Amino acid sequence: MKYKFLSLCFLLIFITSSSISLVFYKKMKENSIATDLKFGISQANLVVNLLSHKENVEIPVYKLAQFFSKADFRITFLNELGKPFADSQNNSIILEDVYNPFILEEKNLNYPYHKIVNSFNEKNIKTLMIFTEVFEFNHKKIRVVLSKELIFLNELQKNTLYAILLGMIISGAISGFLSIIFVNKIIAPITILTNAVRNIALGNFENEVIISSKDEIKKLGDTFNLMSKKIKQLLTTIEIKAENLQSIIDSLQASIFVVNSFGEIILVNKRAIEEFNLN
Repeated sequence: MKYKFLSLCFLLIFITSSSISLVFYKKMKENSIATDLKFGISQANLVVNLLSHKENVEIPVYKLAQFFSKADFRITFLNELGKPFADSQNNSIILEDVYNPFILEEKNLNYPYHKIVNSFNEKNIKTLMIFTEVFEFNHKKIRVVLSKELIFLNELQKNTLYAILLGMIISGAISGFLSIIFVNKIIAPITILTNAVRNIALGNFENEVIISSKDEIKKLGDTFNLMSKKIKQLLTTIEIKAENLQSIIDSLQASIFVVNSFGEIILVNKRAIEEFNLN
């Protein structure tokens, strides 16, 4: 029973702590993505408005990409086919096999459009990508993509796992503490009562049950002590009456045998023992 209670406490506390950690992770993830998305869309609109009004100015795109190198988002310029040809952080992107993330297979999208994909560099990290609509710059149709690695989510996921592991440790500690209380308050008094019942079955009525708690178990212990006293008094009364009966039949001069319904002799007097030589 003790181990079942310990397992139940551990399971309940672990499920509660894990659920809280997962709900917290989900909320933080949603809030983080929403904040980055809102900020990214505002930057995307700003870039589009800035570049789409430069109709009479020829600006090399690679220099423009360098201009955005210190921005919070990585800015990639796509040609009308959707292939990258300039990037704010690494212009060698045009030589890398990173074409697929920039392909938009969906049709009739609302721009700025966003999606979350695996990072270009690390698969364990997600990247938020925001696509602008196609506009004309330097007499060419281009599209700008803003991307940002969601490193915070990776850290948050690790912290959530740590929180769950910590919850397991705390669950074990609390379960152990509760099991000790459970043993002292419930199992220990029940063990005392069990031993007392065993003593009564062996004919020992001298041991009194002492329970220090102030609940129903103490009332049960008091009732048990009262029952034990009454049984002892009843047995004492029966023994006295049996001794009186034996004295009466021993005083008679005739041989007396008392038998039960099975024909077994259960009582004889001294005269019968002497006359029939009974041992």
